[in-house]
Amino acid sequence: MLHCPTCQGRLRRVHRNFAEKLLYVAMYECGKCHTRKPDPRWYALYLGDYPRCPRCGTYRLTRLATRDKIDQMLKGPVNWVQFMWGADLYHCRYCRVQFYDVRKPVAPEVREKAAAAVSMGAAAQGSEAE
Repeated sequence: MLHCPTCQGRLRRVHRNFAEKLLYVAMYECGKCHTRKPDPRWYALYLGDYPRCPRCGTYRLTRLATRDKIDQMLKGPVNWVQFMWGADLYHCRYCRVQFYDVRKPVAPEVREKAAAAVSMGAAAQGSEAE
C-alpha cells in the first residue's frame, strides 16, 4: 500500500490525462489532501537534470572510479551509448547496480537541504496531529 508523502494518508490510483499517460505508468491521489503522486515510466528517469538509478529512481548514488566485479552492470543500449560518450560510472547502494550517466550528480548540500525540508515538514505535521 502506498502512502502520501505529505500527510501519510492512503493513496489510490486515479485516471490520467493524455500527457500523463506519455510520462507516467500510473497516477495516485491521496484521499485526505488530494496530493497527486506519479509513477514515472523508465525513460522519464533519463529526462531530468541529475542522474537517477534506472531501477529504483533514487538520487543517492556514488561515483566509482573503476567497475566493481561483484555488483551487476546495467545492460542496454542507453547505458552502452553513455559509456561510449565517456560518461561517469555510478553505483546505486540500494539496487546494487552499476551504470553510466553523462549528467553530473546532485550536490551534497542540495541533497541535505532537501532531506532537512522533508524532516521539518514531517515534524510540523506530527505536532499538528497532537
